[in-house]
Amino acid sequence: MLIRSFEIDRDFEYISSWISDERTHAMWCANLIHYPLEKENFRSFLSEISGKFGDTPFVATDDEGSIVGFYCYSLNHETYEGMLKFVMVDASVRGRGIGKEMIRLAVRNVFNDSEAQAVQLNVFPENERAKRCYEKSGFTERKTTPDAFKFKDESWGRCNMIIDRSSVSEPSGRCNENKIREIANMERPEFSKIKDYDEFCKYYWYREELIQICKNLGLKAGGSKIELNDVIRAYFSGNVILPEKRRVKSPKSTVKELTLDTGLIECGFTFGNRFREFFAEQTGVRPFKFNVDMVASAKAVKETGDESFTLGDLLDIYYGKRTYVKYDKSALQWNKFVKDFCADDATKIYDERLKAAASLWKIVRDSDMKKEYSHELFEKYRDSITV
Repeated sequence: MLIRSFEIDRDFEYISSWISDERTHAMWCANLIHYPLEKENFRSFLSEISGKFGDTPFVATDDEGSIVGFYCYSLNHETYEGMLKFVMVDASVRGRGIGKEMIRLAVRNVFNDSEAQAVQLNVFPENERAKRCYEKSGFTERKTTPDAFKFKDESWGRCNMIIDRSSVSEPSGRCNENKIREIANMERPEFSKIKDYDEFCKYYWYREELIQICKNLGLKAGGSKIELNDVIRAYFSGNVILPEKRRVKSPKSTVKELTLDTGLIECGFTFGNRFREFFAEQTGVRPFKFNVDMVASAKAVKETGDESFTLGDLLDIYYGKRTYVKYDKSALQWNKFVKDFCADDATKIYDERLKAAASLWKIVRDSDMKKEYSHELFEKYRDSITV
């Protein structure tokens, strides 16, 4: 299976044929899209959610290139939770594990290509087949709101489900690249020809590329993009950060009751449901979402082995009462670039805005310009954008 960008003129007829009746339509989109599904209306809707939320539509194709699934994805840059929306699978291939494979691949692509710490989605509990598919894909229920949606004489609940980065195992081989990766691939100097870190920073690097560079140099090759950049910065400064020796796994935490005085290391802290529930009780916020500074701080505590850092300290970070580690958002340059591109009304002239954004990004990425989108940038290079 491959994941690629949805192209409305090429793909619409396929996915529109999967919606056989009004109830199926409502189950799919909660009637946020007009029924019956029409091409131009759908085009406008996708453009609208792209501008508002940064949503990107994708399709899944089988080994023969036939379209078998569809979904949209966006990333919340404040909470660093991704969201899958409008998930749909061709009814003719249901029962073959296609839906589960598409969801797992979509989630894995998200965690490989961004700093998202979790992915969420909403599903009607009445859509039992879909809910089972998400559960088999690793999603767990976070919150269910009863009677959230009315369809004729029916009343449906809304179930919010989530999967954390920590619960998704690393793939044994490289994942299939999605269309974003293909169209944003650029020519740059070979790493061996780059003279210093300042020159290195002029270019954009994907996390997988940084990992491969570090492996080739015999350096530490794990962690986030920020951590990998730190390893490369040290390399150019003459300091070598070697791979860490494999640690013997510590016994599983036996802490049964969590308190504000409980240490993060002591309790085996994760971003899973147990700790979400603990912080929900402390803050009264449901569903509770870890902010990016909490995520960065927890990772730093684990890496340094700081046994003095407690859940109470993490709560203080949530409220902004203290600072341990601040999250560096520069790792999400491409994500922000495409979101800002799509938010600019001037870019609505393109039917395939993702491709247009990638074409402009290609110019920016291989230059020494700031890796940021602006309307002025668009006006300067619009004649060079190819779709």
